[in-house]
Amino acid sequence: MTRFRLGLENIKDRYDCVVGADPADLTVALYLTKFNVNTTAISKDISCRMAVAPPVDDHSEVSNVPGARLAEPFENRVKKHSITMVISEAVVNIRRECGL
Repeated sequence: MTRFRLGLENIKDRYDCVVGADPADLTVALYLTKFNVNTTAISKDISCRMAVAPPVDDHSEVSNVPGARLAEPFENRVKKHSITMVISEAVVNIRRECGL
């Protein structure tokens, strides 16, 4: 797994990054933390696609729930697993350092 050094002031260690904060991105971040991977998610905004999604009615645990309401369970799980979130930052370049 490749590790990247982030040029953001509030992140001082090395993290495995998930770029984005949509449902799939946050699911990846949650799985990484289950394997003790130091994880951060970076996104310009959180769950923007989820907020405008039509009601979800094809999941066994969900019935006719607006997309915007689905963001709350993701947010709760991210907080529970102490995933670092960097919101309002755009990733414009990713490069390798030190032969990683």
